[in-house]
Amino acid sequence: MRVKEDSPLPPPSSFSRRKADTERLEAQLAEWTATIAQARARAKRCRPDTGLEFDRIADELQLLRNEAGAQVMRLKGSTALDGESLLAELDNRWKLIRTRLRRAEAEI
Repeated sequence: MRVKEDSPLPPPSSFSRRKADTERLEAQLAEWTATIAQARARAKRCRPDTGLEFDRIADELQLLRNEAGAQVMRLKGSTALDGESLLAELDNRWKLIRTRLRRAEAEI
């Protein structure tokens, strides 16, 4: 079925949008968990002094990942109005995490 270009599609319900957002965020958390596990595995294969630095980076990333996971859990249980502000907060937090992950990957 083809939709006319001049007839806009109805906006998704806030519940379905939030569900899609949380699924996307949970997938990102899983990816970050894998990245952190790779950093820890690499730390074990390195010289002791270098490995300690990789462990420190992995610990920092794990903390950021855990904070983001807690925010996703809050988003799941939030009301529509709270959800919008949480999404904005998550967006800022996740930009920070992505930046730190890129930096860590370059260091590792």
